[in-house]
Amino acid sequence: MRSWIKRHEADMADNGQAVNDARRIKQLEKENKELQRANVTSRRFCHAFALFLSYQVTKIKQKITAPQFFKALLNPNSKGFNFAI
Repeated sequence: MRSWIKRHEADMADNGQAVNDARRIKQLEKENKELQRANVTSRRFCHAFALFLSYQVTKIKQKITAPQFFKALLNPNSKGFNFAI
C-alpha cells in the first residue's frame, strides 16, 4: 500500500498535479472562510430583524422606538437587551 501511495505521489508531482491540487485546496479553503463569514453576518442580521419585529409588535408595552432598538443593537453593553447569538 505504501509503495502504491508513494508511486501515486511521485506521478502526481511529475505532472504538476500536486501543485495544482494544493492551489485549488487553498482557494477552496479561502472561499469557504468567506462563505462562513457571510453566513454568520446573515444569521446575525436575521436574528436582529426578528428581534426588531418582535419589539415592533410589543413596542407600546416596551416603549422602544426603532432608532433606540438599533442603537441598543449596536451597543453590546446596552442594558435590558440580549442580542447574543
